[in-house]
Amino acid sequence: MNVLSDGPGIWYPLVKRGTYVQEGMKIGFVTDYFGKPILEPRAPVSGIILHVNAVPSLKKGDNIADIAAVAAHAP
Repeated sequence: MNVLSDGPGIWYPLVKRGTYVQEGMKIGFVTDYFGKPILEPRAPVSGIILHVNAVPSLKKGDNIADIAAVAAHAP
């Protein structure tokens, strides 16, 4: 599952590759070029972070992170 940028800005990740995340968990934030927060990307699914964008500058549609969904296991 890809997490994409809604617009241009500076990306600050809060997770690393290999981190387990829950659906809805904040994975970082994006600011405008003056430091004002404009976006708080959240994990669309529970899973493992496979990739986190290492370049701080973003434009609209850039990939922020990739998450491998982990299926819920019923007992």
